[in-house]
Formats: sequence, structure tokens, C-alpha cells
Amino acid sequence: MVAIVACQRDVVDHQLTLLRAAGFSSIMFTVSSWGVLGWYRRTGLGGGATEPSLVVNVDDARTDLVLIADGRVISSRSVAQGARDWETVGDIGELLALEIDRSRAAIRKELPGTDVRSFLLTGLGPLPQWSDHIAKKLGVSVRAVEGRQPFTEWTTPLTTQISPVVVGGLACSET
Repeated sequence: MVAIVACQRDVVDHQLTLLRAAGFSSIMFTVSSWGVLGWYRRTGLGGGATEPSLVVNVDDARTDLVLIADGRVISSRSVAQGARDWETVGDIGELLALEIDRSRAAIRKELPGTDVRSFLLTGLGPLPQWSDHIAKKLGVSVRAVEGRQPFTEWTTPLTTQISPVVVGGLACSET
């Protein structure tokens, strides 16, 4: 069975704004965040002192920044720029570092006392190069992880520019 659910992001954002204005704590995450969570669980890289972990997945048209701890999504932010867009701008590492810093600031504001303890960069593009630049810019350790790493049985070449993180993470997710 395949279920496809869609909703305009601005509609969801409006509802979240109303809930937050009323004093309710609300967290929104996208289907891609679920995929990143499934991928993260499958990598076996999480747990203990490494969490909360900010996973940055660069897909073709979007970049998801997903904070994960204790096997669940704590915070999620999606940027409407992906590998295709990052390649057309000047300093990609600089822009990714800026987006990561924005996510960290939002996390500190929305979840006081929560500090990101580890950073994983995955998806499409020259990940080691980007992770080195981000690490230097932000003064943190950033681990680049090939998107297919947890899917050893996935041998079919990708015919489109799509990160295997979300697709594989959703396909192998238990929830």
C-alpha cells in the first residue's frame, strides 16, 4: 500500500503559529524528516553522548535539518534549496554553515537547554568537502556519511538525482 499525503506548507505554518501564540508547544516535521529518522536509526550512529544529533540531509531540491534524540525527531527544519541549488551559488559550505547555525539558534530558542552534540551531513554533493568547511566555520566536528551506507543491500544505481536517505529511510522504517 502507498499513501500520499500533501498539504501546503504555508497552511501548516499558519496553524503552528496559532498554536504557539496560544501557548501550546508544537513540533512539526515533514515526511522527509521521517525518512531521515529511519535512515539515522539504520546507520547505528546515534545514542548516548552523541545525541541530540543534527542530521543535515542535502537532497536534490531540499535540505532537511533534523534534530534526533532517543530514537525520535525533536526538531525539524526544511530549506527549499537542495544540491541542484547549492551548486549554482558561490560558497556552498558557507551557506550550509549559515543554515545549520540558524537551526541551532531556533533549537536553542524553542527547546531551552537543548544543545546539539553531534552533526551528520549526508545526501548529495561533495559531502567531505562541505563538512570540512562547516566544521571550520562553526568550530564543531561534522561527520560526512554516504547516504547509502546503512543500505548495504541497495546495489541498483540511482537514475535520478535523489538522496537515498529519505527514500531508504522511509522504506526501512518501522514506524
